[in-house]
Amino acid sequence: MVDPEKLLVAGLIFFFLGGSFLAAIWAVESTLLPIAGLVYLFVGLLFASRLHRAKK
Repeated sequence: MVDPEKLLVAGLIFFFLGGSFLAAIWAVESTLLPIAGLVYLFVGLLFASRLHRAKK
């Protein structure tokens, strides 16, 4: 299992980068926001599964 502190830091980085990504998409072209949100959700799920499988 992953160290809880490392998991927290990784989650916060992912959260803030995702917020910036979605804000940038919204500012450029708001019609692409649902697609970008789904892509980001997919990447988040891949990220979470990788962290779940990570070994110390």
